[in-house]
Amino acid sequence: MVDRRRGAAVVLAVLGLLGPAGCGGGPAGAKPESAPSPRRTGVLESTIPAMDALPSAGAMVSLDRRWQTADEHGDGWTRPDVVDGRSARTYCRGLLRRDCPGLTMLGGAGYDLTSGSSVRATATFTLYVFGTADAARGATDTLRALAAKDRPTGVQLRGSTGRAFAYRKGGRTVRIESVTRTGTVVTVVDYRARPATTDAAGTLVTLQDARLRTVLAGRQPAL
Repeated sequence: MVDRRRGAAVVLAVLGLLGPAGCGGGPAGAKPESAPSPRRTGVLESTIPAMDALPSAGAMVSLDRRWQTADEHGDGWTRPDVVDGRSARTYCRGLLRRDCPGLTMLGGAGYDLTSGSSVRATATFTLYVFGTADAARGATDTLRALAAKDRPTGVQLRGSTGRAFAYRKGGRTVRIESVTRTGTVVTVVDYRARPATTDAAGTLVTLQDARLRTVLAGRQPAL
């Protein structure tokens, strides 16, 4: 059974509702940038920038050249994709088993990270975009409470202002999930490995944060 917090991309893929995905082209005339400079509102205004805000396969591989990413048709994982409006609220309700008031957009991307022929880790990125900061704050509290219920051990990730939770099995940390709010956008990064390290999880959270802030500033990520 699919974990309801494993990521929006997984849920949508299982339902067969995602077409071919990929990173959008970004705003017309936008130049690739890496240094973020966020707008105060933190609002994603269309599905194309929202897809750009989710890490691409190229960005994932750039973190470690030994990594490869699974094919987009592989085992329920998918490249970045986004739904908005009523569809976003419907899928969010299926994902969290509760209503998602104020949600305007939902996006996700998931990757199997492999070395050679073996999967070494998985990473899922989910974006919840709301119409107001109050709605985003409420969702942040909900998502953190859901994570804490299953993974009560708090984890500090270097450079992250969000809150992360760890899941341990057999004395080893096998999963770290981070929940962060930027204006009206809530991001969830779910990293799984054996073992799952705070350094690796922190790197993924930093990647997601930098991409989101770059897109919110009206620029296109370099990768």
